[in-house]
Amino acid sequence: MTIKATRYPYGELAGRIRTNRGFTFDPRTGTYPSEGIAVAEPGAEDPMGVAGEPELRKYVMQHHAQLAEPGMHLGAWASAKPDQPQRDVLDVSKVIPEHPLGHHIAEVHHRMHINRQDAANDLSTFEDIPNPRAPYTDAEKAYDFGAPDEHGSQMRIVRPAKRQ
Repeated sequence: MTIKATRYPYGELAGRIRTNRGFTFDPRTGTYPSEGIAVAEPGAEDPMGVAGEPELRKYVMQHHAQLAEPGMHLGAWASAKPDQPQRDVLDVSKVIPEHPLGHHIAEVHHRMHINRQDAANDLSTFEDIPNPRAPYTDAEKAYDFGAPDEHGSQMRIVRPAKRQ
C-alpha cells in the first residue's frame, strides 16, 4: 500500500506538537494509536527547532519509503527542557503492542538500545519508558549494530573515527 505524502494532515500534526507535546500518527489509517509502545527506528530521529508544517512535509518526503513500511508511524515530540529554546524531534517509529504478561518490554528495551534512545513512549499514558542502558558514553555511541544472525545475536559495526 502506497501512502501519498499529500494525505498527511500537516496542520493538525503541527498543532498536536504544540497542544499535546507530540503525537504518533498512523499514515495508513489516519489515526493516532492510543495503545502500545512507540519506539523510534534507528537513524530516523531528526531534532530541530520548531517543527511546523514545512518541516513535517520535508521530513515525510525524506522518510516516505520507511513510513510506507507496514507498522511504521510518524512521530514527533516537543523535547525542550525548561529554560531552553524550543526543540522538536521528528521520527519514524514502530508501535509495539503491549502483552498482558509484559513480554513486549524485552523488544522495547532491545530497540531502544539499538537506537541508543533515552526512552520510548507508552501511548496509553503518554509517559516515557526510560532506557535502562542510557545515558550512553561516547565510546558506546561509536558503533552500530548489524542485522541479527539466525540466533538473534547482533554484531557491532565500528564506525571509523572522525579526525579533528
